[in-house]
Amino acid sequence: MAGYGGDSLSASGRNARNSAANVLLDFEKVEDFGLYTWSPQGLSQKKKFSDVNEQDVITGLASGEDAAPPRLKRVASISVPLKFATPAPQAVPNIFPYDAGYIVPLHVALQRRGSLDGIDFLLGGSSLEILAQKKPIEEGTKYLTQRCPGTEIILLCKHKQYVQNYADVGFQFERLLTGQRMDGRHDVKKIESLHVMKIGGFNVLFSADVDAVDEEGCPVEMKTGNPMYFGTKVMFQMLSSGSKTMIRGDVDKRSRPPVLNRIQSVPLETMIQQNSATLQEAQKNIQEGLTILKHCQEIKEDEVGEVDFSNGRLIVMPRSSSDILPRRAVVEQLLREP
Repeated sequence: MAGYGGDSLSASGRNARNSAANVLLDFEKVEDFGLYTWSPQGLSQKKKFSDVNEQDVITGLASGEDAAPPRLKRVASISVPLKFATPAPQAVPNIFPYDAGYIVPLHVALQRRGSLDGIDFLLGGSSLEILAQKKPIEEGTKYLTQRCPGTEIILLCKHKQYVQNYADVGFQFERLLTGQRMDGRHDVKKIESLHVMKIGGFNVLFSADVDAVDEEGCPVEMKTGNPMYFGTKVMFQMLSSGSKTMIRGDVDKRSRPPVLNRIQSVPLETMIQQNSATLQEAQKNIQEGLTILKHCQEIKEDEVGEVDFSNGRLIVMPRSSSDILPRRAVVEQLLREP
C-alpha cells in the first residue's frame, strides 16, 4: 500500500495544495492518505460483496502494492488530428474483484490513519453530484447507504451493474496520454486517491479512481465527453479524486473511426468558475443531504438502504436487495485497529 503522503496537512500545505478547493467555502482537504493500488489478479469473481472475505482484500492490495500509477506524458508531444484504433472489445464486468467495493478504502484508511474515529462519511466519486442536484436517481442505477459496522461512518455509494469495454474511445485516450498503445490491453488494476475533506462541518472520506498522475504526482482527470454536458459532475469528480487538472480530448465521434482533433488542459479553478452561478445552491444541497443522512434512523449497520429524491426531498428506502460490504465478521476483522 505504497504512496502514503502523510497524516494531516499543515495550514500552509492546505493553502498551497488546495487553492482550487478552497474557492468552495464549505470544502477543505484536511487529511491526505495518498494513492493506493488495487489489483484483481488471481481473485475469483463474486457477484455480491457479502461473499468477499478478508483474504480477498489482503490479496488484492498486496498484488498491487508495488505498482506505480500511470504517468501523464507531455501532451505537446502528441500530434493531432489522430485516428482512434478499432481493437477487439475488452469486456470486463463491474463486479468484484474488478470493482473492489468500499471495505478496501476503509481498510487502507485505517492502516494509514491508525483509527477511523471522527470520520462521518465515506463517499464515492459521484455522490456529491447527486446530493447537489437533488434529482431522482436514473433507472438502472442505485445509491446505496449503510452505517459501517463498528463505526459511525455512513457509506453512500453508486451501484450499477454493467460491463466495461476497455476498447472504447475514452480508455484509448487514457492509454494514449500515458504512453501506451491505443489498441493495447488495458491494465485492470485500479489506482485510487484517498483523502478526507471537511464539508459543511462533516469529515468526509473520499476514495476515487485516478486516471493518471502528473510529474508532481498529483491526480489528473481525463475526459473525451462533450463539455456542454459536464455541469458540476466533472468538477465534483475532480474534487473527490484530488485532481487539479482535467485533460480533455476533443473527439469527432461521427467519423469512422473517431478522430482526436485537439487536446486541452483545463485547471480545476476553471471548472469551478464555469459553475460559479450554481455553486452556492449546490453546496447548500450537499450540506443539507449530509445532515439528513447523518441523523437518519433508517440507516443501520446490518441493513442496506437506497437513497433517492422525490420533489427535491432526500428519502432513504430500507432493505435494499443489493449490498455494499462483506459480512459483519469480515468487516470487523479488516477494521481492527492496528
